[in-house]
Amino acid sequence: ASEPVRKELMERGVMTIPVALDGTTPELPPLEKGEERWRASPVRMDAWLKWLDEQKEAAKLGADQPVYLSLRMDGRVRGS
Repeated sequence: ASEPVRKELMERGVMTIPVALDGTTPELPPLEKGEERWRASPVRMDAWLKWLDEQKEAAKLGADQPVYLSLRMDGRVRGS
């Protein structure tokens, strides 16, 4: 999904991490030389899923409602 703006994301130091909330592993394209630093994997998924469920409940969103999360450099989490 980020391919059309990939160059701009890299210039700004933005990293996208695909996370499937249904327990599957997203299919990722093979790494190209020099791009290793742009590949990351999610960690502590149980804690994130619990937090996400709490946030959705507080916002009165359905469990299947898609959301977007952004982790800021100062540690804040922004969602929409």
